[in-house]
Amino acid sequence: MTSLLQLFFIILLSKVVYISCSHGIKCYRDREVCYLWMTSNDIVFKTIVLGFLKPLEALDIEFEVYQWEKLNTKIQSVNAKIRKYVSKKETKMICQILNIKKACSYYETKVLLIPNPNTQSSPE
Repeated sequence: MTSLLQLFFIILLSKVVYISCSHGIKCYRDREVCYLWMTSNDIVFKTIVLGFLKPLEALDIEFEVYQWEKLNTKIQSVNAKIRKYVSKKETKMICQILNIKKACSYYETKVLLIPNPNTQSSPE
C-alpha cells in the first residue's frame, strides 16, 4: 500500500514539475520523430525514466551523465545509452504518465537528454 501511495505522489509531483518547467516535446514532421527532452536533474528523468530501467541499466546511464557533466564528454553517448535501454513501449508509458500521450502518438518518440542550463557542457 505504501509503495502505491509513493508511486502516486511521484507521478503527481512529476506532472506538476513537468508542466511548470521549460522542458517538453518537440516533433519534426519531415523526420517523423518527436523528442521528449529533459535535463538530467529533472524529476521526470530521475524518477520516471530511470525508474523504468533495470538497476544496472539506470546505473550505467547515471554514470554516463556523471561523465558528461563532470568531464565534459559528449552528450551523444548519454543519449545513445538512453536509446539502448528505453524501449518504445516504455516511452509510450512515460508519455502516458506525463499526460502527453496524444502528442507522443503521431510519430516515433525518443527520450532525449539536454544540457542543464547552469552547466557549461555542449549539447554535441
